[in-house]
Amino acid sequence: YWAAYTSDGLDQTNTYVSVSNPDILILEFHSRGTFNSTGRKFDTTILEKWEFRNGKILRIAPHWFEKPQ
Repeated sequence: YWAAYTSDGLDQTNTYVSVSNPDILILEFHSRGTFNSTGRKFDTTILEKWEFRNGKILRIAPHWFEKPQ
C-alpha cells in the first residue's frame, strides 16, 4: 500500500466525538503526496472512524476522498 505513493505530508486537522456514542471518534487528516506509478500529485482529505470498546480499539475504518481535478 505505501509503495503506491510517496507522502509529502499528513496532518491531523480535526477530531469529532459522536454525541450519541462517546466510544466513536472521527479523525480528519489532510494528506498530500505523489502517486509513484504516474508522478501525479494529490491533495486530499482522509477521515478515519475509530471505535472503542472497554477502553480498547475495536476497529478503524478509513475513508479517502480525492478532490476532483
